[in-house]
Amino acid sequence: MNISNFIKIIFCTITVCLLCNSSKAQGCTEADDLLKLPGKFTDHNWTPTGGHVSSYTTAERSIAIKIMNDLEAIFKKNYFGTGSNGKASFGFKEGDYFGNSFFGAYAYNIGFYQFYCNKGKIATAHEFGTSVDIAANNLIQPALQVPNELSFAAAKFYSEGSRKDMIRSIPLFNYVTFESPEEGEKIMNGSGYSESKEMYSDAYDPTPSIYRTWYITPPNKKILIPVTRKEYLESLLQYYEIEKEVLQRDRLRIIKTDKETLQTYEKEKNGKHKKDYNYFLTSINENEIRLAHVIKGYETKKATVAGLLQSKPQSWLKEPAVINPDLSSNSYCDNLSEYNKSGYFSFSDFFYEKAGRIVYKWNPALFKQASVCAPVFFRVQIRYKKNVEFSIAIRDYYTKNLDFVAIQKLLVNH
Repeated sequence: MNISNFIKIIFCTITVCLLCNSSKAQGCTEADDLLKLPGKFTDHNWTPTGGHVSSYTTAERSIAIKIMNDLEAIFKKNYFGTGSNGKASFGFKEGDYFGNSFFGAYAYNIGFYQFYCNKGKIATAHEFGTSVDIAANNLIQPALQVPNELSFAAAKFYSEGSRKDMIRSIPLFNYVTFESPEEGEKIMNGSGYSESKEMYSDAYDPTPSIYRTWYITPPNKKILIPVTRKEYLESLLQYYEIEKEVLQRDRLRIIKTDKETLQTYEKEKNGKHKKDYNYFLTSINENEIRLAHVIKGYETKKATVAGLLQSKPQSWLKEPAVINPDLSSNSYCDNLSEYNKSGYFSFSDFFYEKAGRIVYKWNPALFKQASVCAPVFFRVQIRYKKNVEFSIAIRDYYTKNLDFVAIQKLLVNH
């Protein structure tokens, strides 16, 4: 090599290095379009695994960690985060019962922290409003709840399950419904996505968030199946027995206490303690009336449900249970007059109009007790901001390019 060519090579090398250093030290102005800068990816190692880590054994955690690492590898293959730093994290949730079987829950999350200009330098935001979350065994919120009036005795509607220190609810409070049949079909079959309504989470953020959600299920298998009319009616009878015990015991306790207190005012019931005496006497009478109403309501609604189970043919009882969409607005009755007559979950008939909601339960054929942290299904959720170009670009990219097939292959029943 002659000296001339050697000098040219040295010159070119120095020039390239200077350009690189210039790029690294690149400043910005408020007018710069930082959303066009190439995205950066930071894997989960930047932050400790969070959530209910200690709720799981070492063996259970190792299974979940492996799945989350696999999810990260899938996500990184087609990463896109222009204008931001996508920071990943691992997190454990408490887990829950799917029917009689307990399964752990955990999630791989990526939050997209936007670039912004801070005093002439490119900086990364401290918070994010756009994210992708891939959660294993994420429980869908049950449709029916223990009534608020009975919250003081909510534990009565739960029993010990297979998981130490984790109780499971009676079947009635484990059922799932959906606002539309289409939403239920998408979740059961793992096909397509659904979108949430606009949600405002912060008084200082006027831009609503929207959640686009997929459920990834084993091929040709349903994670949810319809509850039969027979099953639903039997679960009501179970609820009635517990409710009667709870309300009857509570009223008897109040009556007993009031009678004992009344005795202390007996000697002066027409004198200085007349007001107190009359107060407790009235309370006793009112609670005895309420107790009679509890017992009468129990007998009425139990007779109605038991009568249907005895009188209807098996073909009718095997049909899917469909309930009134306004049930929760009417104290879990078809209307408030039923509630006034016989209390919560009074039942007259199933709902036959188009707006009715099919009742589902977790498919016991899929939720067999394998490893606690084995992924039976995934929920993939993209959170994005309405009318925000940066956020919508991420939503559209992962809707088209996230490898759902590879994620599905991680399922235990695949």
